[in-house]
Amino acid sequence: MRIRLTRAHTKLNDALHALADDPDNNTLNQRVRRAEASVAEHAALYDSTPAGQNELRDAIAHEDNDTSRNLLNQRLAAAEALRAQQIQTMHNSQQDQQQRTITMSNEPTLTQQQREAFWRLHGWRPDLPDSKRREIEKYWTDPEIVEAEALGF
Repeated sequence: MRIRLTRAHTKLNDALHALADDPDNNTLNQRVRRAEASVAEHAALYDSTPAGQNELRDAIAHEDNDTSRNLLNQRLAAAEALRAQQIQTMHNSQQDQQQRTITMSNEPTLTQQQREAFWRLHGWRPDLPDSKRREIEKYWTDPEIVEAEALGF
C-alpha cells in the first residue's frame, strides 16, 4: 500500500510540474484533480493499515501544533473507522462463503419412493441382481436425480 501511495504522489508531482509550465491547460488541470483524488484515496487506505495507523500515532505524539495534531487525530479516527469497516466486510464475506458452502453441502434428499420411481425409468427393479441394482443406485444419487429431473430426463 505504501508503494501505491508513493506512486500516486509521484503522479501528482508530475502533473503539478506539467501544469506549472502551462497553467491554462484544461487537460492538465483535470490530470492534477485526478492525481489529487488518487493521493487522497491511497492515503486513506494506507492510513487504515496497521503501519499507517502507527505512523499517525507517532506523528500525533510528536506534533506541537494543536491544529496539526487535531487534523492528525481526525485522520486517525477516519482510518480506524475504515479499518473496522474493512474487517466487518471481510468477516461478512467469510460468513457468506461459509453459508454458501453449507448450503452446497446440504444435498437434496429424496424419499425412497421418489428414488425408486426414478431408478425404474433407468432399468432398476427390486429383483435385479444386487450388483446391477447397486450400480444404478450408486450412479443415480439424490443430487443427480434432482439435476436430471430439472433438465427434463
